[in-house]
Amino acid sequence: MNTSIETAAKKAFCKLIHQREIKVWQGHCHWIESNPDVKGDYLVVLKPDGEKETLVDGDDALGNHVHEYGGGDYAIYANGDIYFIRQEDQQICRYHRQTKVIDPITTGDQHTRYADIDLADDVLIAIQEVHHEHDIVNRIISINLDTLEEVVVAEGHDFYASPRFSKDGKLWAYLYWDHPNMPWNQCQLCYGHWFEKDAMQTINASNSDVISQFCWTSQNQLLYTSDQTGWANVYLDGKPLYPAQMHFGFERWQQGQQNIAVMDNDVCIAIAGPPEKRSLGKIVDHEWQPFDLPCCDYLPFMATEGDDLFVMGAYIDAPPKILRINVVSGEWSMIEGNKVNHDQDSVVPAKPIQFPSLDGAQAHAFFYDARKTHSSALLPLLVLCHGGPTAATSPQWDPMIQFWVSQGISVVDVNYRGSTGYGRAYQDALEHQWGVIDVEDCVAARDYLVDARMVDPKRCFIRGKSSGGLTTLRALMYSGKFAAGGCYYGVSDLMQLLKITHKFEQCYLDYLIGGYPEEEKRYIDRSPTHEIGKIKVPIIFFHGLLDKVVPPSQTIMMIDALEAHHVPCEYHAFPSEKHGFKDLENKITALVKECLFYKGK
Repeated sequence: MNTSIETAAKKAFCKLIHQREIKVWQGHCHWIESNPDVKGDYLVVLKPDGEKETLVDGDDALGNHVHEYGGGDYAIYANGDIYFIRQEDQQICRYHRQTKVIDPITTGDQHTRYADIDLADDVLIAIQEVHHEHDIVNRIISINLDTLEEVVVAEGHDFYASPRFSKDGKLWAYLYWDHPNMPWNQCQLCYGHWFEKDAMQTINASNSDVISQFCWTSQNQLLYTSDQTGWANVYLDGKPLYPAQMHFGFERWQQGQQNIAVMDNDVCIAIAGPPEKRSLGKIVDHEWQPFDLPCCDYLPFMATEGDDLFVMGAYIDAPPKILRINVVSGEWSMIEGNKVNHDQDSVVPAKPIQFPSLDGAQAHAFFYDARKTHSSALLPLLVLCHGGPTAATSPQWDPMIQFWVSQGISVVDVNYRGSTGYGRAYQDALEHQWGVIDVEDCVAARDYLVDARMVDPKRCFIRGKSSGGLTTLRALMYSGKFAAGGCYYGVSDLMQLLKITHKFEQCYLDYLIGGYPEEEKRYIDRSPTHEIGKIKVPIIFFHGLLDKVVPPSQTIMMIDALEAHHVPCEYHAFPSEKHGFKDLENKITALVKECLFYKGK
């Protein structure tokens, strides 16, 4: 193994501590951390005096698997007690602030999961997911905190999210959607009086617009985002607060996330896009007033108390940091940040580019030019295909991208059509076109940079993870413009995926490919395993053997078929990994092997 490359890979996967889910109680700022050196996600608190303390960890580590992607792992009660979902058994537990004792408050079996807790008076509400032998049922339950009696309060829809009480506890609301929709295709907001749970009203019951999030104001009004105009704007009483071609929503892959918040004085705080121009600000008198912050993006986690807003800001040249912002004065300070030893002066920043694709379409990407730190000669290019595919990439600092640049390989990170943040039309361009227009846009990004004489046309590579793996494989099949490719736990057989995918994504392929069995031929035609003979260049594969989202059999089929066609390939299996590698050493090993693979071509 090349020691210099291994050293650079270790630097790329430096021991970053990741934070998520900020909440504040009486000046105490809480969040969940994950650390490569610590088993399980743990809950910490930063006290008003600056002391940081771990509250919940070890065998009580937090995490849930609702919808398989989890999120929404804890909530804080008025008295400071914390209710959280324990990773080990997926049950709700209570951390007593005064005694530091942890007690379970649900006693479900291994087939029952919980997520996205909210609290009011003596009642807890949460999403419950029950896995029966032949069915999975999602619903909302309430728990009396005195008796621990559990009651189903909403059921009948395929999916639920964000059950939330109003500030006075008299009203409540939640989001729901049904197959064949995904939450970014159609998502309804339902609300009503807590004591009249059978008389709920739905804001957008007959519309195909998406309400991705909401908040209660102090006046018991619902503030929410809707993309009914083609852009996810913020609405109050059915009217937009700031109508603009700006994106205030987000793709709801996980629970517990939020891009909008309401201050105590009912001022709306929001994160707005597109991805290359993200800002955090407030809407006052129908005007957008962004805060002056040094961030290029923001993670979808917010908390408020008094005039203070707590957010996670992302940077071009450093890891994310937790910020406290006074929304009246605009003054801000960093209260927590990763202490990573990296040379900020050597960071190559992202350059947003817009480029032409087929049929006159325009696509977006971020270009990282390795010539800034290497010779001015034409250097290799690595095209990145993000996963999802309904997701997006941003210009925030990514040590993995900086690794490639350090190795003299420029990178273009593509937001192909279908990516979020550019309006509903751009997102919906991918409908029934997955494996086609995403491929066209990734190839077009490569052509744009080649034509501009910014990269070496003979040393272009492409890599993708999960759904980005299918994009990668099809680009290698049809473009003839890449010297090699890398595929991490990628999709290669759509027919097989259709049969084994989990409930949350059970009908996702209806949107991405088309209905089955009506479009069976399209499923076959878009599956790389069925046209393996069209791949002529080497590919390196990586897969976790515990992956249940995209099973390793997808990669094994590709390897067998490529070897039968005498196409050079490498396969690296990781027995302990699921969908998305977690182990630091495994990440380093994979990155080094992938780099050596490309440099040998």
